[in-house]
Amino acid sequence: MRGKEGFTLIELMAIICIVLALTVTIAPRIRDFYRKQQLDVAIQELATDLKIARNRAKTQREERRVVIMDSNYVIINIANNSIEKNRTFTGVTFTSGVPVDITFDRNGMISRPVIITGARCGVPSQTLHINSLGRVSRVVCY
Repeated sequence: MRGKEGFTLIELMAIICIVLALTVTIAPRIRDFYRKQQLDVAIQELATDLKIARNRAKTQREERRVVIMDSNYVIINIANNSIEKNRTFTGVTFTSGVPVDITFDRNGMISRPVIITGARCGVPSQTLHINSLGRVSRVVCY
């Protein structure tokens, strides 16, 4: 007669405990990684859209206005008063709730330098700098 095959109840309980311990340890790191990725995507998309708005202002010789509020931003073509983009992000806050209004003139310049901060709960903030020439640079704060 052959021996019994399979796992005992104690062996199965030990495996379940190990899996639970790993889950409890890894879950917060996965959550933080997901939040950081959300913030990275939001800041990168905003930076890209600011650069596009500046370039369109220069090439089309029409002013562009970018209004940034809480978790969304709107890009407006001032010449024909049309919205070119309206984007909202879930869980990401720009500029700590203070609205920012940026107007790129026909040369792609703005009247004063602007700093925009993006934040997400539990993740280091990231900052965009726009100088008076309208150039956008990204700074990651750790």
